[in-house]
Amino acid sequence: MRYLTSILEPLGGEMKLVLIMLVAVVVGLMAACSGGGMQSANAQEVVDSFNEFDLQNCDEALFTLRVGANSGIRCEVDQRTVEIYTFDGDAEALCNNLEFCRNYMSQWTTDKVYLENVMLVVYDGVDFGNALIADLQK
Repeated sequence: MRYLTSILEPLGGEMKLVLIMLVAVVVGLMAACSGGGMQSANAQEVVDSFNEFDLQNCDEALFTLRVGANSGIRCEVDQRTVEIYTFDGDAEALCNNLEFCRNYMSQWTTDKVYLENVMLVVYDGVDFGNALIADLQK
C-alpha cells in the first residue's frame, strides 16, 4: 500500500481519480470476460440447445433440489434416459459438495458428465454422456 501511495502522491487530485477509474474499468472488463463457455439459465434451455439429439417426453426431474440444482428435467433420447440439471455455478464442484448429489444413483448404472453449470445424468454409459456434451459444445 505504501508503494501505491508513493506512486500516486506526485499526481494531482484529478489525475489520481482518472487513474483509479481506469484501473476499475480494466478490472471490470477482466471480470466480465473471464468465465466464457456455456452458462445455461435452466434445464429447458439446455434441452433446446441440442443440435444432433432430439430429446422428447421431457418432464420435471424429481431430485432437482436434492442434488442442489436450480432446475432439472428428465428426457428420453434415442430410447435412452437423460436427466439434465443446471446449477448456480460450477456444476461438478457444487454437486460434489452435497452428499446426495455426489452419491446420486451410484447403486444403478448411471454416469454424470458436466459442462460448466450443467450436469447430465445418463443411464447408458459415459460415452453417451460425452456425445451429448459434444453436441452442446457445437
